[in-house]
Amino acid sequence: GQSRTLKEWSVVLGIKCSILKSRIRFGWSIEDVLSKEKQEADTIAFNNETRTISQWSEYLGIKRSTLYYRIQKGYSIEEIFSKQATNAITFNNETMTLPQWAEHLGIKYVTLHHRIRNGWSIEKAFSEKVGV
Repeated sequence: GQSRTLKEWSVVLGIKCSILKSRIRFGWSIEDVLSKEKQEADTIAFNNETRTISQWSEYLGIKRSTLYYRIQKGYSIEEIFSKQATNAITFNNETMTLPQWAEHLGIKYVTLHHRIRNGWSIEKAFSEKVGV
């Protein structure tokens, strides 16, 4: 029956605060949130299945780092597991993933990704010639 802030529990348990928050968001009981060992793999229940993040990554074909990024950014459970959660883009009335746009436009994916990440508008990122 101790009462502590999430940050205090994080320090006491040696578990990142963001992991504790994710466990709460994913519906874990308070006892499970606070009793799991640091080394134990976090599991996430989705569509009546429970898997570790690595297992979800393999099952869905989404990079583990992408899933972790989405969790850290506070995406909803549906957005976390959506293949197009972060890169479905509509431009000129067409919707494609960023890799598809890169191929369609003849611009390297990494170039488009960096442009968008650096705050370029979609129109500018997709229209600007490389090296300009």
